[in-house]
Amino acid sequence: MWWIIGIICFVVWLLFFWSKIKRAKEFSLDYIPERVATEFIKRRSSGESMDQIRDSLYREFSLEEWPLPRIDGRALDFHPIPFSDLRLAGYVKEMPADALRLGEIAYTILYRTGIYPLPRDNQWPRDSAYQYDAMARIGRKCIVHMVVFEVSGNKIDPCLKEMMKKWSALESEISIVNAQLEAAIRKPPRPEMRDKTEGIPTSEGLFGAKWLMPMEHVLQIAPQPVPFFQIKSDNFCHFGKYNGQQASFSYYFENNQLTEIWVCVNKSSEKKFRRMQSHLSTDFGPMSAPCPSKDYKLLSKGDFNKLVIEHWLNDDERVGLTEMIKFRSTAKSS
Repeated sequence: MWWIIGIICFVVWLLFFWSKIKRAKEFSLDYIPERVATEFIKRRSSGESMDQIRDSLYREFSLEEWPLPRIDGRALDFHPIPFSDLRLAGYVKEMPADALRLGEIAYTILYRTGIYPLPRDNQWPRDSAYQYDAMARIGRKCIVHMVVFEVSGNKIDPCLKEMMKKWSALESEISIVNAQLEAAIRKPPRPEMRDKTEGIPTSEGLFGAKWLMPMEHVLQIAPQPVPFFQIKSDNFCHFGKYNGQQASFSYYFENNQLTEIWVCVNKSSEKKFRRMQSHLSTDFGPMSAPCPSKDYKLLSKGDFNKLVIEHWLNDDERVGLTEMIKFRSTAKSS
């Protein structure tokens, strides 16, 4: 009994200790850039060099060795890359020299005080992203403190204002370009498949295609055929949505004529299966009551005027509960 109470107390203490560390890091991640920005605006406005500002800040944070560390005997260079995306590296080259120096100073303090992870060999994407994050945080703080410094009656060198203006403009441009790049590589939404071909009964067509249609014609109709699945002489696949669920659609041909369409829904459940069963019964006609079978967890069938539907739920150990719907045409070719 007492050992259980002891374990509970120990776990509570660990959670409390972890939360204190997390709060301390969050405080430091905000305080350090703010402190660096304050010193930069004040000292740069009074004519101090970047080396003097660096030395003062390193002394304040008790850094014994000021340069960046050495990895495998070589010095670690400061190469900030936004979001570790090399396509954005060119924008950083346009950054003012003061911005790069200040970013290096801030990054050094942040990793030497344990806020950022230590640089590691073969980890340049991670380290470059952290370096840029440090520089971006400093830039935002500098803008705020420059306004406060000037409002307090202090004079700011016009060159410093111009530098901050260019820095801020580049930061904004990087954010816009990054959003555009992410949108360009983002997968397009999967289309919602129509249950029936417009204007004809389901016994003659499904999902925009007609039964017994040649493969080359179906390929022109089907949305986004998937190049990763090899298009064979008797089948091909594509993705889409069926009754609101993401699914893959497989088309099968006999003698180059469409005869079957299979719909596969992964990560299903008995509740989702029965909901789909209701959709099928509404769209095509009454399906048989789902029952366990030798091969499937649940199985239901329906025969609707030259269209046979089989709907089953299978428990696959690799992908979990998988729902399949097989539409098969019994129409004869003319």
